Amino acid sequence: MHRKILLIVFSVCLLLRGVCYGEHPYSSRMQDFVRNVYDDYGSQAFAEVYAAMYPRIAELVSEEEYVAFQQHHSAKLSLKLTDVAVGDVSENPRLPRTLRQMVAEDASLQVYGVDVKYRAHFVSGTQRTQRISKTVYVALVGAGTPQESLYLLWDPSAMEEEESKP
Repeated sequence: MHRKILLIVFSVCLLLRGVCYGEHPYSSRMQDFVRNVYDDYGSQAFAEVYAAMYPRIAELVSEEEYVAFQQHHSAKLSLKLTDVAVGDVSENPRLPRTLRQMVAEDASLQVYGVDVKYRAHFVSGTQRTQRISKTVYVALVGAGTPQESLYLLWDPSAMEEEESKP
């Protein structure tokens, strides 16, 4: 009997520990999702990255266009990502305008920001290494339902900006 009570108290303490430290119940899931996306991107599995994107993106950019763009961009720069570190998760971050417009009509989603840092090795005239720190945006659709899904929010205008460069 005492053992059951101790087990219950211990379980509640573990649950409260996450709440006390401000951890959201989805934090580790969001971090794993972003880590997987960056692992896929780093290994140039661009079709897998595309498959993780918010469905509205498919209305704007086809998988073939996205994969071709990323392959060209990666090859042009000899891009390599290393030392990927996924950090804090924030709920309802302020989204860039283009992403706000993309998700505006979907009331069933919650948006999270996930901090990520990595080292980018590339060639742009000379070989360079740059440490990047940024926030990646993730949409949680249908939280708590059997159809619950995570999606990467990505701004397709990045393709247009890259194509307009000389």
